[in-house]
Amino acid sequence: MLNSSICVLAFPLALTKRSSRVILPLSMQHKRHSHTIWYPDAKFERKFKNVAMVGKLPFPKSTEFGKEIGLDKFEKLMLEQPVSSDNYEGKIREKVLENMIVNFGPQHPAAHGVLRLVLKLEGEVVIKAVPHIGLLHRATEKLIEHKTYTQALPYFDRLDYVSMMCNEQAFSLAVEKLLNVEPPPRAKFIRTLVAEFTRIQNHLMGITT
Repeated sequence: MLNSSICVLAFPLALTKRSSRVILPLSMQHKRHSHTIWYPDAKFERKFKNVAMVGKLPFPKSTEFGKEIGLDKFEKLMLEQPVSSDNYEGKIREKVLENMIVNFGPQHPAAHGVLRLVLKLEGEVVIKAVPHIGLLHRATEKLIEHKTYTQALPYFDRLDYVSMMCNEQAFSLAVEKLLNVEPPPRAKFIRTLVAEFTRIQNHLMGITT
């Protein structure tokens, strides 16, 4: 009986010792370092609440489009007109910021293959744009290589969104000639009708825009 009571008492004691070995390091660990992602707390943000910031400083290294977009003039302008805090209080702190240069088009849906822009952004505001105008390569032929004739048909709508049916008709005629297929007269009449609609649409687009 005595041995059984000792065993009963010893089991919770052993469990407590074992659990304390696991819980103790976690309880002693600082809250900020208990996770891989660190979030700034109120104490950290309070130090930088009234801190101002000198305007955008030069790039750490020159870029390919530096001269083309007038980077030297932009750097001089931003250095002469520094940005300060809203209440103009606090210590002026210099911070190096980089403006983003992004490529817009020709694969972008809004560019539809006829325009490419190299944009320089300050936040969400475009401060400089270098246009490349003309029909540009969008890898349409490479995409069609892995498609069937029917699956490739929608790609021709994207080449010119005003003359989409004419583009489809040209592709269909080429495929029919390769396969030696003669379309029925009804299909020819429908194609002619739709092609005329597309021609009218092109005229309206050219006159009204």
